[in-house]
Amino acid sequence: MVTEHLYVTRVGGNPAAFARLEVRNAPGKEAATGVTVRIEGVASESEDHRESLKFLESWQLAWANDDRGNTNVPPKAKVIASDSSLKVDLAHLNTVAPGLLIVDIRPQPEEGNYMNRLGPGTFQFELVVGGDNASARRFRIALVHDGQPWDGAADTAVERVRLSAIQGT
Repeated sequence: MVTEHLYVTRVGGNPAAFARLEVRNAPGKEAATGVTVRIEGVASESEDHRESLKFLESWQLAWANDDRGNTNVPPKAKVIASDSSLKVDLAHLNTVAPGLLIVDIRPQPEEGNYMNRLGPGTFQFELVVGGDNASARRFRIALVHDGQPWDGAADTAVERVRLSAIQGT
């Protein structure tokens, strides 16, 4: 099961608002091993984004609070025990890149490559949650970003970015 959260914190002294997904293993199931979350596709209604969104396909997402140290390496595969969950970051806002939404792919693009930064729009992400001992499950998630600079306040983050319409496919 996948559910959404908006989490506001500080990273490197700067405010950041993360659009997070919770990946949950059901009660009574054996531990899922080798779990990863990968972007299978991204779509937008805007013609401006169509070509750049292809860049995001096949990248893995960063595990929340775990893949921050070295953004140049792929995320570690995880174990999710029965009736427990882990969070993965889909995207975040910060005050360093005003008006842009940063997709939390790992490894990060080379310095100067900003193909993982999105302007305003509604983006349909198709994600695959897979594991060594579990069948892959696909989810479609709408990520909405208004494109306005974020002031760093927790109460205004939800005005700038939100996740909605999570559907298993």
